[in-house]
Amino acid sequence: MKPSVELINLTSKSLSKSLSRVEMARLEELLENDSNLDYYLQLTAVEANLPHLSSNEVAPFQKQPRKVKLWPRYAAAAVLLFGTGLITGKLLFNESPTPAVALNDHPSTSNAKASITSLIGVTWNGAAPESIDLTDDSRPITIDSGLVEITFQSGVRALVEGPASFKVTGGNEAYMDKGRVVADVPDGAEGFTINYTEGKVIDLGTEFALHIPGDHRPVEVGVFRGEVEVHAKNGHTPMKVLENHAIKYGGPNGEHFSSIPFDRTEFIRELPSREFPWTLPETPTTELSELVFDVSHLVWKAGDYQAIVKWMHGRDALVIQHAELRKNGVTITQDNHMGMTGLISRSENNTYKFHIDERPNRNDTWTLHLLVIADNRGDDKIGHFSPDSTGTLLFEDTQSLMSDAEAFAGTWEYRHNEDIHRRTFHADRTATYSINGRQTPDFNGASWEVTDGILTLTIPRKINGKQANIIEKHQLRDGKELIFLNQPYRNGYRVE
Repeated sequence: MKPSVELINLTSKSLSKSLSRVEMARLEELLENDSNLDYYLQLTAVEANLPHLSSNEVAPFQKQPRKVKLWPRYAAAAVLLFGTGLITGKLLFNESPTPAVALNDHPSTSNAKASITSLIGVTWNGAAPESIDLTDDSRPITIDSGLVEITFQSGVRALVEGPASFKVTGGNEAYMDKGRVVADVPDGAEGFTINYTEGKVIDLGTEFALHIPGDHRPVEVGVFRGEVEVHAKNGHTPMKVLENHAIKYGGPNGEHFSSIPFDRTEFIRELPSREFPWTLPETPTTELSELVFDVSHLVWKAGDYQAIVKWMHGRDALVIQHAELRKNGVTITQDNHMGMTGLISRSENNTYKFHIDERPNRNDTWTLHLLVIADNRGDDKIGHFSPDSTGTLLFEDTQSLMSDAEAFAGTWEYRHNEDIHRRTFHADRTATYSINGRQTPDFNGASWEVTDGILTLTIPRKINGKQANIIEKHQLRDGKELIFLNQPYRNGYRVE
């Protein structure tokens, strides 16, 4: 569900700490809706991420899956409300205040016309923005590759694909020098306009695509639904472009409007997920099965990538024999080690790493291939039972995953089944654990260390009088999400 104009405006005011008490109460009412709360947290998460970006690159960032209801969402939603001193407590179910997620120290500006709401695989051309909020005075968003989602004050969502230069010039308009953009215009935001050297596109209630290739080549406009009005700089009569139609015009010869086939595959309409579900085929067999994942929209640049294979449910552990990354069907890089994912006692070496030497072409198809098989089920050997194993594959650029011990220190919260869990990594390298607000002795004597960006947690256990420690492993995504490498839990979020 798209955010309403009211929610966008109240969220912007919340980020700038300029909400009145009446507006605060209204925002709390809106955030009781899961979709509205997801939108709010997407903005706060991006706001928190931007100050830590390097001057050239940012690792992929993406919205949290909408179907997963995690307790930290409520804590994060409360953080800025507490900051204003106006929260009434409804967001926390009338319980005592919950410590909030750490956010950006730089406050948002109250005159923002739009906000950056998501980033995927971006390589900046120049410095990254200092804030998610964009005003008339903000410098253009200029990227060499990747995707930037911008949500306007009017509710319009523009998904910009690099290489591109895109500048917000108002609450319902922008200027674009080059690049591809898909604009989704909700009811009430008709008239959304993108200006460019060759003219402008005015929305009439639609979802449309615009490609400005630069180098004086013709501009292309296509309409997924609804209609737009295209104005040429040379004074030609404006042309209406209808649903499923496309035109091109301009270029070195000043071409008039001409109809062209609308190739929808040339434009990205939705942000891609970094998580992929998998299910092992249920047919009894002793042969390896191949699991294939299309990761094309996550491979934007040369560099290092990582796949984590996580078991989530089922009787059987999954044995991974081989993993490889292919471009257009040809193997480019592979990781041949054997791994396993299942219950923690049966999860090991389930992370696979890949390196891409050359910058990918946007039209390349990248697929990840895993050769897998169920593990023996006790005395039952494979081929004599129907495998029962499902899970999730996490795939991403590894830049965001390298963290030191200081970054891991603190409290992390996650939800599993119906329980709220917290684990705290203390500066003295001990750890504590609580469930539903009550600390348990489960982590008594536990210790942790960080090597090459991976936290290893050692939890002492004795079985039949013998030491049998539990080893858990974690990584951090963008310094904000705790990833469980060998446990079937969703990501945790930092709390204070």
